[in-house]
Amino acid sequence: MVKKCASFGTEVLKDYVEFPCPACGEVIVRSSPARALAAKYSCKCGFTGP
Repeated sequence: MVKKCASFGTEVLKDYVEFPCPACGEVIVRSSPARALAAKYSCKCGFTGP
């Protein structure tokens, strides 16, 4: 299964993190560049994070 960064929408192969959405528990994937830039992300449930 291909994983995509929640911030940039790009495929991630390495250097990423996965964590549960604080609102619904859905797994959120973020790339290292997105984290380094503090890019906003959003979950399918509508939750958004820094």
